[in-house]
Amino acid sequence: MSPKKHSDDRYLNTGSDKTYKALKIGIYQKSESQEVKVLNYLKETKSSHEGRYCVRRACNSFEIQVPDGRHHCIVYEPLGMSLLDFVARQQDYTLNTAVAKWTVTYLLKAVDYLHTSGVVHTGIRLISYEVLAFTDDPFVDIKLDNIQNTLPDEETAILKSFVTAERTEPSPRKFIDEARTIYTSRPLEYGNIMTFPILSDLGMCMFGQEEYKDIIQAVPYRAPEVILRTKWNCSVDIWNLGVLVSGCFLLVHPTVGSYNFATDLPQVWELLFAEHLFGSDNEEDGFAMMITYLGPPPSELLERSQIRGHYFDDHGEYFLVPDEKWI
Repeated sequence: MSPKKHSDDRYLNTGSDKTYKALKIGIYQKSESQEVKVLNYLKETKSSHEGRYCVRRACNSFEIQVPDGRHHCIVYEPLGMSLLDFVARQQDYTLNTAVAKWTVTYLLKAVDYLHTSGVVHTGIRLISYEVLAFTDDPFVDIKLDNIQNTLPDEETAILKSFVTAERTEPSPRKFIDEARTIYTSRPLEYGNIMTFPILSDLGMCMFGQEEYKDIIQAVPYRAPEVILRTKWNCSVDIWNLGVLVSGCFLLVHPTVGSYNFATDLPQVWELLFAEHLFGSDNEEDGFAMMITYLGPPPSELLERSQIRGHYFDDHGEYFLVPDEKWI
């Protein structure tokens, strides 16, 4: 429902029950969609966890067969603007404490539901495509973000207006060839209303194991165990969420040296997107900033890393210096 520039298209249409639905059409694939696998797995668990309402659930899914492959299509209930877009509408690009606490509470419920169901999200973020476009990180699932808000109570009127506007004045499109056309989606227009945040885009989720060793997460949110190429588990989502919540730390608290993460971090609720806590360009700078703020990682973690020599000498001393732009 946000402007599309990337790997799939979303269309809005009415379902058999005469209510509006959003259709996500995936890119061409030869194998089964990971997002469909995860959605089906979660459905089969039949969990009663309250956090299930905080994760986007599919109404249905189907495939469109093409030569040598297929497009996976997922039918969803429509959602409103992304949390990133909502923040961009606020003064100074911040959320007040009450709204930020509300948001984080729902995200924690969503993550707890996934974890108790044996699923790791691996990519909770609020980051713009414009930021990701300047990184060489190959493990970024490029979307504007994956946290969207529900529509306000008057959602039917909002969606009708959306459809009418698209019919009378279609959005720009680019014809690539006879088989392909790229569309720019129209943003939903409604007031500056905070609703319920929904964790979306489960295509990078992993399940079925207690530990993994894949390289995951966009660089600004990448957990230390992933950077050190050790095995990791669902705790990487908690790190991810913690970095997201405290992303304004450098701007709000310039006296870093006197800041106690253990006692003060829970009070840092403002979500400010002008700065990433641990940088956004590369792992080396990010890891250097982690050590600057938090000290060296536990020795047990370093012992499990096959690449610890990239960051530490034979005496266990860290020898990389963070880029000055992150200090």
